[in-house]
Amino acid sequence: EIEGLAGTGSGGEDGVVIDGSSATESTNTVSIRQQLDGYIALRDLTITGGRDGIQQLGTVGPTRNTLIVERVHSYGNELSGLASIFAGNLIVNDSMFDNNGRYGIYNYQLLSTSTNNVTATQNAWDGIYARLVDDMTLTDSFFNGNDSEGLYATEVDRLSISSSQFNDNIDNGIDVRIVADISIDASQVNDNGTRSNGGFLAGLFSSYTDVVLITDTEFAGNT
Repeated sequence: EIEGLAGTGSGGEDGVVIDGSSATESTNTVSIRQQLDGYIALRDLTITGGRDGIQQLGTVGPTRNTLIVERVHSYGNELSGLASIFAGNLIVNDSMFDNNGRYGIYNYQLLSTSTNNVTATQNAWDGIYARLVDDMTLTDSFFNGNDSEGLYATEVDRLSISSSQFNDNIDNGIDVRIVADISIDASQVNDNGTRSNGGFLAGLFSSYTDVVLITDTEFAGNT
């Protein structure tokens, strides 16, 4: 467990780097209580068997700190591969979250969250879930084959998706509700909605959204 860090790292960086490249596989939750400014970076870790693989938990309401997750594989956890709650900025790069008991990535009350070259697949609920997030950016990422939604986002101010996939999910590929500004570019949203339970299933389901801009994006084979 890492608690309350904001110190100065090597080279005068305002943060802490945790390098797991020489570690064995973690079989418990990596728990971060990041309450101060600065950043924590988790790199080159494999995590399984915890309640959440990685859990970042701040105080009530977002705080101005940053968690960077890079080259992490988090799978087979009870709830989520990665859960970020009451935190500041979450940056996830080059990582995989699969076969978790609920979500690949869970975001609640953040300033921003972003993924680049991230895969969240075969999770029991959603590939990625976000609620009460100011800015959400998904780039070159893959949210395929989950047992509910590829992406579920609600009460998000700005959502930007580019060059990403939301295919073969049991419910919707993308489900957005109460999102002010949405842009989707150069992405795939195909073959979703196989549950066929009579509900509102589609490639993209949106409600209470203000602006939706879609360019160069494929929607095919959705129920």
